[in-house]
Amino acid sequence: MEPQPPLPLEYAPPPKQRKAWRILLIVVGNIMLLPVVAVCVFGFLASFEPGADPRHLFKVIYGAVGITCIGTAGWLTSRRWG
Repeated sequence: MEPQPPLPLEYAPPPKQRKAWRILLIVVGNIMLLPVVAVCVFGFLASFEPGADPRHLFKVIYGAVGITCIGTAGWLTSRRWG
């Protein structure tokens, strides 16, 4: 009796996605964050105008959202995608 070839495994690692999709996701994500960062920078600078709200609420909001968007863009760009 001849030895049988081994049967294929019933499980397999998931197929790798194409790199083009990952690069497209990074580019589209960063392009979507760019206008938000621009509005936050403009709003942060505009909150220093004379007659603006003396409390620093808008400065804190614009600064926090802007820094969060910049951090997210950096995370998208530097993340290991496989």
